[in-house]
Order: sequence, then structure tokens, then C-alpha cells
Amino acid sequence: MIRLAVFLVVYLGWLVSGWPPDARASTGDLFFLTIDATAVYLSWRASERCSPASRLRWFWRLMALALVGQLGGDLITFVYDAGPGDRK
Repeated sequence: MIRLAVFLVVYLGWLVSGWPPDARASTGDLFFLTIDATAVYLSWRASERCSPASRLRWFWRLMALALVGQLGGDLITFVYDAGPGDRK
């Protein structure tokens, strides 16, 4: 819980500071990649704590799979925003 609070303070500080001005979109996407990856890891770990044949285990595995999809989408957005060229 303390790590999450520290991460949130760093993220809010970054939002207020406006640094770096030329790469705000890709830097913001990088924050979400770390959150998504952590959510995938923790949901998979939660599934391992359940009994092997339980529905709860399947729930956590499906949740991890859904979060992998979200992580993939955020990764595509990060690559798109960090890429060269003007996309206006």
C-alpha cells in the first residue's frame, strides 16, 4: 500500500511539474504500463492462492488475461505516442 501511495505521489508530482514538455504523452503512458503490469502480476498471484479446481481461480486467471489485453493496448499507445513524426 505504501508503494502505491509513493507511486501516486510521484505521478501527481509529474503531472504538476510538466516535465518533460516534449514527451508528455509517452511519459504518461509509461506510468500506465507499470500499473497494468503490476495488476497482471497480482491477479495471477491471486489465482495461485486459490484451490486448483475452484471457480475463484478461473476468475482470477480470466482477470489476468483481460488485464494482459489492456496492457497490450497501452503498450501500443505508448509505441504510437513515442514514435517519430507529427500525427496531427
